[in-house]
Amino acid sequence: MLPENDRLEAATNFTKVMYDLFGGDLRDEYGRIFTCTEAEAAAKLFRAFGYEGTAESILASHKKMDCNEHPLPHEPGNY
Repeated sequence: MLPENDRLEAATNFTKVMYDLFGGDLRDEYGRIFTCTEAEAAAKLFRAFGYEGTAESILASHKKMDCNEHPLPHEPGNY
């Protein structure tokens, strides 16, 4: 396993690359295809690095979906 500083740098770089990828319509699309767990994990990662708008877009898009996943099930529009 990498030292903690290297892991943090990797996470920072990954988040930046994903932010660039999720820009515009893509973040809405990925919010729809993520499972609840994936959407929440992505949102937490983006929030941790200051990308609040991207996190909110992913969750807003995801909450439109009908989801049966546990432990985070929700009805459409109720996240």
